[in-house]
Order: sequence, then structure tokens, then C-alpha cells
Amino acid sequence: MFNYIFAIISIIFGLWKLNDTIKNTTRDTNSALQPFLSGILGSIAFIVLGIIIIYFKITGKL
Repeated sequence: MFNYIFAIISIIFGLWKLNDTIKNTTRDTNSALQPFLSGILGSIAFIVLGIIIIYFKITGKL
């Protein structure tokens, strides 16, 4: 599971989800932007996961 292909797919999915969240989420004035914020945080988590996996694979720790 922790290989380069999974890391690249994770980064691509995170970028796609970030783009989709920013473009297609409407801001409701009555909410605290919870759906908007969770989409952004989830996509950033996927990007960071992919970067960490690639870093650990390069350094030989994984």
C-alpha cells in the first residue's frame, strides 16, 4: 500500500478534490462552512500523505 503509485494517486486525488471543493461548494451564510472546510482539510491531508510517503521511500525509512 505504501508505494510510489499510491503516493502519486493520493496527491492527484487530493489536488482534484481540492479543486472540486473550491469550485462546486456554495457558501451558506448560516453555516460555519463545515462542508467547505472539511473538503479542504481532507484534500490537504491526502496531498501531505502522498508527500510523506514519497519522502520516506526516498530516504529508505519505509
